[in-house]
Amino acid sequence: MRLLIRLAGIVEARSPDIARYRPVEFLRTFGRNLAWEMDLAAESRACERIGAYLDTIGVRTPAIHWELTGLRVNVQERLYGRPASSLGSPSGDPRVAAFAKSYANAVLRMIILNGEFHGDPHPGNVFLIGEQDVGFIDFGSVGTLTKARRDEIVRLVLAIAGEETSDVADVLLAWAGEPKVDRDALAVDLDQLIGEFRGTVLSGIEFSQIFSRVFDLLRDYRLVLPPDLAILLRTLLTAEGFVRSLAPDYNIAEETRPIMTELLAERFSLGSARSGLKRLRGQLLGLSASLPDILATANSIAKSGYVPVQLDPLSIEQLAGLRNERQSLKGPLAAALIIASALLVDQSWLLAGGALVIAGVVLIRKS
Repeated sequence: MRLLIRLAGIVEARSPDIARYRPVEFLRTFGRNLAWEMDLAAESRACERIGAYLDTIGVRTPAIHWELTGLRVNVQERLYGRPASSLGSPSGDPRVAAFAKSYANAVLRMIILNGEFHGDPHPGNVFLIGEQDVGFIDFGSVGTLTKARRDEIVRLVLAIAGEETSDVADVLLAWAGEPKVDRDALAVDLDQLIGEFRGTVLSGIEFSQIFSRVFDLLRDYRLVLPPDLAILLRTLLTAEGFVRSLAPDYNIAEETRPIMTELLAERFSLGSARSGLKRLRGQLLGLSASLPDILATANSIAKSGYVPVQLDPLSIEQLAGLRNERQSLKGPLAAALIIASALLVDQSWLLAGGALVIAGVVLIRKS
C-alpha cells in the first residue's frame, strides 16, 4: 500500500486529469479499510457497537467471547437460523417479504441514523431467525460516516425526496471540490434522472442503468465523489440486489419516509438544540479571549491610518519560483515560433515573418 500510494502521488503531481480523481486519498482509504479487516479484535468491537444499535430495532448480532478473542482470533456466538442466501427467488411467502423489508430497514437505519454500518451485508452475512427476524454476522467491513458527511447525505436525500435538484447539484459539487461547471445544466440533467424514481417500486427500477447514467453524468461534468462513500455505495448496491430478489414490490420512497421523519425529529430535538447552543457558547468564549487583541489592532489602525501586512517567506519563495518558471518558458516558446516560421515559409512569407518577429519580441521582452 505504501508503494501504491507513493506511485499515485507521483502520477497526481504529473497529471492534473488523474489528480482530480484523488487516487492518493482513495488508496489511503482502501488501506485503512484493509488494515481494519485484518484486525479481528476491531471486527469484534464493531460487531458490539453496531449490534447495540441494531438490538434497539429488533435485529440480532452475535455476542463476542472476549476471553478468547484477540488480533488474530475471533470467537463469537453462533446464530441459528436460515442463511438468506438459501431463500432463493420470491416465493410469495409473506414472511420472506417481511424479512426482506426488515433487512432493508436495518441497512437504511444503520446508514442514516447510526452513522456506522455493516459494509458488506450480502446474503451470506444475513440470517432469517425464527419467522421473520433478521440477524447480521461478519463485521469485518464497516462503513463510518462523520456527522458532517451524514448531514450532507441527509441533505441530499431530502433534496431528492423534495425534487430540489439545485440542492442535489450543490451537494454533488461540494463533494467534488466546487469545480467550475454549468450548475443550471447539471440541475436539469439531475431533474430528468430523479424523475425516474417518482412512485416507483423496486421491481420497476433498473439500478444498473440508473447507476450507469449517474456515472455518465459525473464524468460529463468532471465530478468525483469522495472515497469514503465507496463503502456506502457498495452497501446500498448489495442491499438493493438482495431486497429485489425477495421483495420486488418494495417501495423505496414509502419505506424511507418514517426513517427520515425520525431523523428530522432527532435533528430538531431539545438535546440537539442544547448541543448547538453549547457549541455556540464555546465559539463565543474563544472569540472573547481574542477580543482584547482584536480591539488593540483596530485601535492601532484607526490612530495610524495604516494596515499592518505580514508576508509569509514561504509564499514569497513560491511566487519567485513561479516567476522563474515563466521566465524559463521564454526559450521553448521562441524555439517553437522559429520552427513554425520555417514550416510556414512555403505557405506564406508574411506569416513566417510574423512568427519570427514574435519570437524576437519574446526573447527581448523582460518578464
